[in-house]
Amino acid sequence: MSFAVVVVGSVNVDIVARGAQIPRPNETCAAEELVEGYGGKGANQAIAAARFGARVAMVASIGDDARGAGARRNLEDAGVDVTHVRPITGVPTGVAVIHVGAGGDKAIMAVKGANFRLSPAAIAAAEGLVDERSIVVAQLEIPDDAVLAAAELARARGARFVLDPAPARPLPDRLYAPCTLIKPNAREAEALTGIEVNDRASAIRAAKELLRRGVNAVTVASPEGNHLVTNGEEKTFAKHDVAAIDATGAGDAFVGALVSALAKGASLEAAARFANAAAALKTTRMGAQALPSPHEIKALLGD
Repeated sequence: MSFAVVVVGSVNVDIVARGAQIPRPNETCAAEELVEGYGGKGANQAIAAARFGARVAMVASIGDDARGAGARRNLEDAGVDVTHVRPITGVPTGVAVIHVGAGGDKAIMAVKGANFRLSPAAIAAAEGLVDERSIVVAQLEIPDDAVLAAAELARARGARFVLDPAPARPLPDRLYAPCTLIKPNAREAEALTGIEVNDRASAIRAAKELLRRGVNAVTVASPEGNHLVTNGEEKTFAKHDVAAIDATGAGDAFVGALVSALAKGASLEAAARFANAAAALKTTRMGAQALPSPHEIKALLGD
């Protein structure tokens, strides 16, 4: 059975401490709140896409431990097909330790665990999930060969491929051409292109460099908002004025909202507008998977 959205990526348990400030090196700060929940960029994006109305399946590796079993149930409870979310014997489930400051800024240390045991063979085994109507999504919390396998799966099945190049690291050149869309934030865009992104103009320059490398479309974040750039279009979606408390998972909410809208036939511009609002509203609540409803997004947009 094929799915509208197939997410190939990471599954974590998140341990989040929120306080007035994020500790600097060799500094201890008091935290006001501790939350343990589920995360991983792949899982966050799969749950967001399902929340926003797409039929979603996930391909991932978890540990053969209680955390992995709980994370798998969490995906299933959110409506995500977990047939290809499989435990690796003797390997722990990934864990992210997240510090969140008063303004919602964050710093994360992630233990890779089973995420970096996701193999091309496991992705090839999931080919039946994908057809020409599907969107395959990947991120960089899995090995490069797994990301390449996801791109190849999309190509072989005639599907679209969306890449979230996070966490920031250089990419193999052959990963650019398969991208229907790539979605870096400012730091990730700089890691990919060498262009420091600090405003709209620099974001557009970085996006055009990525287009030159072969991607079809780019959404890149800057302090001014999210910028959609194709070979024929440049569109900026300004930041929404919301009371942010936790930016964890905001980029994942953007991806999930974007691909769910595209899967339902929205234009790229309409999908990016919807995703920009979804990401803003995600920052108003604690936890990577604490997502707004489609109704709340439409209300923020005035639709």
